[in-house]
Amino acid sequence: QIPLSPGKHKVVLKPKFDELTQEIDVKKTEVFLFSLESSERTIRIESKPENNTEVFINNNPVGFTPLTLTKSKGKYKIILKKEFYLESESDLIIAHDTKNEETFLYTLKANFSFLEVMTDPTDLEIFIDSVSVGRAPIRDYRIQPGTLHKIELKDRRYQAITENKIQSIKVLETIKRHFKPEKKYGGIDIGCIDEDNNLVIAKVYIDKGYAWETKPRFQKKLEIGIFEIRLEAEEKTFEEKIEINSHGEIIKKNYKFKFSDSNISKEYEQIPKIYKNYGEKLWER
Repeated sequence: QIPLSPGKHKVVLKPKFDELTQEIDVKKTEVFLFSLESSERTIRIESKPENNTEVFINNNPVGFTPLTLTKSKGKYKIILKKEFYLESESDLIIAHDTKNEETFLYTLKANFSFLEVMTDPTDLEIFIDSVSVGRAPIRDYRIQPGTLHKIELKDRRYQAITENKIQSIKVLETIKRHFKPEKKYGGIDIGCIDEDNNLVIAKVYIDKGYAWETKPRFQKKLEIGIFEIRLEAEEKTFEEKIEINSHGEIIKKNYKFKFSDSNISKEYEQIPKIYKNYGEKLWER
């Protein structure tokens, strides 16, 4: 209750609500009812073509789009930041006619190009700027225009490839690269004898496929990897897995067949050698 003298008075109401000014005419003890409207609005902020954009209001971080927040009516500075897009700065005006739950949509301007990497064969691991980005083919990988990038192809079965100083100039252009790396090779060298040290001609199978015979030795060029070797001589067999780990590695094995019993002994020798230019003739089969 406020004591007032009879006559006209101007009433102004401000705190937490839209300012209301109204003239009243006091004639006797009366109750005056005023309808007040909150000065705050709940708004929604979104960005396109992508959300998850960081939002700053008056230089203070408030979250990521899509974002719902409550602000008093007024004028604010809003900044949106997202990787691969230009920073956006504008005024956010929450006015008297701004509705609750009203959406403010901001359009971001792209600042990226694309990198496409193909390999033959496919499914080789690709590194961009020393970070693995998956296996080929790599499409629509975003890079910053005007900056230098490095592509690396790493696979234990193939010679490594590196290309430096890859650079895009225009926004949204696509830089394409196609690599065909050379395979890495090692080899095996197998010989067989009997218990009297006589030469044994054995059939050699690699991964269940017939390869050749030990006449007098079996030599073959193999890719990097694991192989199942099977030897057959006079109804006796021997199986073993071997692994070629590095380029130029030669695995030498000597087997002794004991035809008097069911055993085959193995004298095993692995000789890793790296040849800069080892010939193809030795590995024809």
